[in-house]
Amino acid sequence: MCGLSMRALFLVVMSVCFSSCIKDGIWGENEDKIFPGDRLPTFSVVMSDGTLMSDNELIGNVSIIVLFHTSCPDCRKELAILQQVYHNFRNNDEFVMIAVSREENEESVSRYWYDNELDIPFSAQKDRSVYELFSNKGVPRIYISDRNGVVHYVHSDMDMPSYDIIVEEIESLI
Repeated sequence: MCGLSMRALFLVVMSVCFSSCIKDGIWGENEDKIFPGDRLPTFSVVMSDGTLMSDNELIGNVSIIVLFHTSCPDCRKELAILQQVYHNFRNNDEFVMIAVSREENEESVSRYWYDNELDIPFSAQKDRSVYELFSNKGVPRIYISDRNGVVHYVHSDMDMPSYDIIVEEIESLI
């Protein structure tokens, strides 16, 4: 009986350690590449509506960039919160929000957006090329920058902000 309990405990510990909704690098690797005070990295993505969005397109606006994967439970929770934030600010000409997937195709993201009634502008990325400009591991990631492209707030999967906190951070920059 004790052998079964120890085996069961071992399997639980191993499954927690080696399975995750996010595929990441080795433990101990620094997650962040962009910190408050840094400028947004140079990037460009094609959005789901076919428009090109880049770091230069965000200049002149307070912006939120969210990096996500639709199979991640934390991402799902935060995307619902960010949808509320987007609806609150989407008519503000000084605000832009974009969501960029990590290792996910357009069809998968579009289906999730449809099923969950999201309308945040998104770009589906099949690889990690854009993601790795911001971070080495962990989703969701949220970067809030000012009109000059300087990041003021960074949130990781370890400290996901509430609706009220995100609104307060945006309003401090608008």
